[in-house]
Amino acid sequence: MRHTSKFVVALLLLHTVGCGGGDDFSKPPENLANVRSKSKKESAPANAENASRKETSPQKDADSSAATKPENATVATAPKLPLASENVDVTEPAATTKTEARSIRDPATAASVEGETVTAGGKTKANLDADKEKKGSVAGAGMSLLAKLKVGGDLDEKKPVNAQAARNVIARTGRFALAAETWFRLRNQLAKRFYVAATPDGGRIAASSGERSLGVLSTQVEFPGKELGWARNGRTVAAVVTEKKEITTQPVTQLPGVLTSLELIHGGDLVLAGTADGRLIARSSATSQNWDIYAQDLFAWQDERRPSTRVADSAVMAIRVINDERLLTISENGECRVWKTSDVVHAPISPLKMTEDQARSPEAPVLTAQSLHSISLPKSPILSIAFSSDGLLCAVVTSDETVTVFNTAEGRIVDTISAARLNDTQPVVALIEAQQMRALIGLADGRILRRALTGGEPVEGVDDAGQATDYEIIFAPDLRDRSGSITAMELKHDGKLLYFGRLDGFVTQFDLPRKQQQLTQQQHNGPVIEIRSTPAGAFTIGEDRIARLIDTPNPPQRGDAQTFKLPTDRALQDKQLIEPDEPLKQDKFTVRRNFDHDVTDAVAAAVTMIGIRPSDPVVALYEHRLRVAPDAEQRAEIREQLLAARSEPSLAKNVGTTSPTKISEFMAEFDFQSKPLRRVVMALSNDGSTLAASQYYNNARLRSAAPDQPVIVWDTPTKTRLRTWRRSKGVFDLSIDATTGVLLPQPFSARMQLLTGDFLPEEREGLSSGQSPDGQKVVIGMKGLPGSATPVLAMQSVDSIQRLTGVEAFGGAVPAVAWSADGSSIFASVRERTQSRLLELDSHTLNVLTEIVAEPMSGQWDIEAPGAPTGTLGVTTILPSPSGKLIATYGHHAATAAPYQLRIWKKSNEKWPQEQVVVVDSKQPMLEAEMTDTPMVFVNQQDSMLALIGLKGVAIVNTRTGDIDDTLELPNLGTRRPVTLLSPDGKLLIAGDQEGKLWIWTLRALKRKPQEFPAQAGPITGLAMSENSRFLATIGEENRIRVWDMAALLEDSPRESKSVSR
Repeated sequence: MRHTSKFVVALLLLHTVGCGGGDDFSKPPENLANVRSKSKKESAPANAENASRKETSPQKDADSSAATKPENATVATAPKLPLASENVDVTEPAATTKTEARSIRDPATAASVEGETVTAGGKTKANLDADKEKKGSVAGAGMSLLAKLKVGGDLDEKKPVNAQAARNVIARTGRFALAAETWFRLRNQLAKRFYVAATPDGGRIAASSGERSLGVLSTQVEFPGKELGWARNGRTVAAVVTEKKEITTQPVTQLPGVLTSLELIHGGDLVLAGTADGRLIARSSATSQNWDIYAQDLFAWQDERRPSTRVADSAVMAIRVINDERLLTISENGECRVWKTSDVVHAPISPLKMTEDQARSPEAPVLTAQSLHSISLPKSPILSIAFSSDGLLCAVVTSDETVTVFNTAEGRIVDTISAARLNDTQPVVALIEAQQMRALIGLADGRILRRALTGGEPVEGVDDAGQATDYEIIFAPDLRDRSGSITAMELKHDGKLLYFGRLDGFVTQFDLPRKQQQLTQQQHNGPVIEIRSTPAGAFTIGEDRIARLIDTPNPPQRGDAQTFKLPTDRALQDKQLIEPDEPLKQDKFTVRRNFDHDVTDAVAAAVTMIGIRPSDPVVALYEHRLRVAPDAEQRAEIREQLLAARSEPSLAKNVGTTSPTKISEFMAEFDFQSKPLRRVVMALSNDGSTLAASQYYNNARLRSAAPDQPVIVWDTPTKTRLRTWRRSKGVFDLSIDATTGVLLPQPFSARMQLLTGDFLPEEREGLSSGQSPDGQKVVIGMKGLPGSATPVLAMQSVDSIQRLTGVEAFGGAVPAVAWSADGSSIFASVRERTQSRLLELDSHTLNVLTEIVAEPMSGQWDIEAPGAPTGTLGVTTILPSPSGKLIATYGHHAATAAPYQLRIWKKSNEKWPQEQVVVVDSKQPMLEAEMTDTPMVFVNQQDSMLALIGLKGVAIVNTRTGDIDDTLELPNLGTRRPVTLLSPDGKLLIAGDQEGKLWIWTLRALKRKPQEFPAQAGPITGLAMSENSRFLATIGEENRIRVWDMAALLEDSPRESKSVSR
């Protein structure tokens, strides 16, 4: 029979658990001498008696411990991890698996009550009472032995020591829970958490992608367009339109220093980078899809010249925002400084204020600043940083096993908590309960402990021996729980719900007052490094560079968390930020792999800027000045400076003496190879200096799923590209107002700001739109929502997001809108489910002034069908006369022998009587749509005649009788119609032919010989005229755009052909 003394058992236990850092338990402490002397005095019979007792089975003990849990409670089963004596590779990703949620949601199944005590070993009061009836319990054996060894007390000779039971407790609690290798690797992983940053709402997440680059992920769900898909409903398959989600990563590259930490401010539009040489660098990270490519280049160009700030003498290892006005930095040598944000984050220099010397300077200046406070922290790598809800207190956990809590407003250390005050366990992450002045601290052994800060509300608890402690264990993992260290924590709902993440990627939702697990799921393959509670749910970020949105108010139908892939940083993966405490067995380390997700590289995802910025920095300066200059006089001066910088002739030398006079010429990049040929839609400002262009996309059904159609803006005098937006869906018309600096597409999907490059998308894409005569407002006709009565009209200022809505319709749409010439009224065609109405509305309130007509439509229009069924929309074109006495409308009306009708309404006593309507009808469509922007115009802006561009030519209609007074046939150009234009003043008809010539007729005399001149080298593919009819823009298949001054032509007689100044 074998017997072992208590002294030998103690030595065996210490040899088994090894050294986990801090005090060296691999050697007997000094107070072990008392234990040794008592061991020698033991008699052989006593030893024999002890040896004769049966050792308690670990499995049996674990089962009995589990039996004390609630009958229906379930516990998260984590992947098996080895004990402390085994080698562990904590960075090796586990196989990606779907982990079923294990939850305790039913209060009837919960055994614990609010405020119930949990001991250091994870036991409740019921567990302790049960232990009193048992001998040789797991916790009792292990914890009592450790307690005696540490405090120098005598072992209880009446109670036998269960070696296996004690080993289990020691191996899963305290510093012995992690082997030296595991603790070292964990600290390295968590020290890298500062290479990732997130906004408080989780809307933007920044992550390093290299030594001098990073990417900023936008998790905000945007709807830049719709996509056409197919859905099965019963036995039928139907086309459906679904919103297209867009998640983008904005790259920030070519940083002027080696990146060591990140933070986001200003809602994520500005990223701060700490560098290895102690600087704080600010870079714009505005979401790229909201800006044109030249605005993006301006941000980068300004950032390159933006001053940085020297904030430390060594590497900046952490940056964190305290509030809107202050932030802190922590350097490699443990120096924590609190700064006024405006002192260290400098605004970019506007190109209007930048000098040529500043533009030429290859390096930005490095400035210094005075910090508000300086706090000395341990000179050890940082594992975590947390603030109280008011930002007044900050808790910093460092890898030397210290929690430092300080007051950010005073720069005063409030408390310093070592591992000795944490049940001799390494701290990893901390939270602050500011009102009670207490801290929640996540430990390396997987427990969460609460203890009071200096001057805080006292905390009481008990250990497994029933002894009172000055800390309280909030959570202790079960014996079978192998999820490892607590690595991240976040409080929600006024401190009642706690999220915490673990070493193996599990995330737990925890009822803090009741001390209950509500839900535990594996979200990551590796440590959870960040949790952010937001109104949209909780964002969890893993060391695997995956972000997941969990616990959402409206969970996804599939039940899966929404997943976002962050940029990877291959250089950081193998970087060692912490030196090991002792030599490690290198053969136990493995190369990190990323088999669980696709690699997202922010640098590779960058939109190429090649050819965007001129190589000469002075030329780049003046081009950017031209884009942002707010008034015409400034732009005129900048144009001369820009031409001088390019060594090009002054604008004065470009002025001709005859008309038409070419005033500008430059190249474009439109697609004329695809068939059928698509016309170039253009808009020209009244001074001829600003031209916008895109390609016409006529198929409404395809337009929803079409790729983005670029909209490009030029400064015509200098041939400079001002803007290029790539987010605009197919357009069939553009309107530009250089005074307000706004470009509007048709259909109305966004407002494009010329001065800033901002792209302001609309939540509901408009079917139609119209700009007020003064250019200050826009009215939008929209498609309603299926199954409900919703407003289908909206009006807003071009420079504001505030809008006024009106005209409710059940499943309705507004296919046409127009302003009266004086701006007092708005005319709208409203298509409802079974009828079409023509309305006159007050332009200030959108109240209906007059229902001009309401007529039934055959059949019902399905609002949910993709695209716009043009044959059933009713009135699709509205043209009020300049005098305000007539309205011309065109559309498809009730089923008759000739459903396509042109109607001319005459105003009488502030009404539009139907008995006076003049109708011109046809069995076939009457108006040309694809090859012209202006299918109707009042001739010479008079009420007597109306000019129409039809499918075969041009007709002049007598508005009083409806008779056709004159016609002109325009033959096809091969398989397509010629590009045609009616001048806004109602005087000219302009058409382009296959050889690049322009033919110009006077509308009052179509039979007279037209003027002609060669405008392009190839077939004409686009025409546009300024609203004042002064300037004309042309483009041919050779992709060359030309701008012409037509002033003299408008004044001269059209009888003789004019030559052109070439």
